[in-house]
Amino acid sequence: MLFVEGMPLLYLELAIGQKFQKGSIGVWNAIHPYLGGIGVASAAVSLLLAIYYNAIITWCFFYMFNSFQKNLPWEKCPTIVIDNITVPNEECDLAGPSSYYWYREALDISPGIDVTEGINVKIFGCFVFAWIVVYCCVCRGIKSSGKFLFFFFLFLFFLFFFSLFFLSFFFHSSSFFLFISFYLSFFFFFLLLLSLFLFYFFFLSFFQPTFHFQFVCFFLSFFLSFFLSANFSFSVCLLVSFFLSFFL
Repeated sequence: MLFVEGMPLLYLELAIGQKFQKGSIGVWNAIHPYLGGIGVASAAVSLLLAIYYNAIITWCFFYMFNSFQKNLPWEKCPTIVIDNITVPNEECDLAGPSSYYWYREALDISPGIDVTEGINVKIFGCFVFAWIVVYCCVCRGIKSSGKFLFFFFLFLFFLFFFSLFFLSFFFHSSSFFLFISFYLSFFFFFLLLLSLFLFYFFFLSFFQPTFHFQFVCFFLSFFLSFFLSANFSFSVCLLVSFFLSFFL
């Protein structure tokens, strides 16, 4: 499925967006006027997905703001004070500190769906902040934010590589030889194929007909060279497979 469906569909999206120099709606109208409804439906679903996935960005901001402290709040279970006696939290001991923090502190989940406990002020503040960040990124269009995004993604890749490569020398029994020998071994080829499969399965199953198609067509409409799309697609596959191999 990867070579028969995954790569051809990805390259098709890159090629038509680059050839017609338009977004997903304009691409389908350029192919045939009767196919314009496909682009409109894709844009509508992409709007709903963007609103939903902004909630995930909200959770990321919440955890990021709470991580700037010496001891992480989800590292260990909190205690309860009853009549000047400190007792452990039984719910946290059963569920684990990370799960307890997620449900009781981050989401502040209610006992049941029929119980309303008001607005979670912390999550609501992070939600508003997330939409402000999104507005600042798209208010002047994608061209004006292209240089910032280029620097931002390069900085993230550098930070990710630094944290995994250089800081690994501080751990026990770690060496440069072990790092190099791992990526020169047979498992590198195995992780490469597996990570490529997971990448295409995830994106083609969930994002390809909606948000993924919108982004790829619109992004590649700014590129003029036809062969650049092929280099871009294969470069994305190689980069994603390399960084996903750290988590497999």
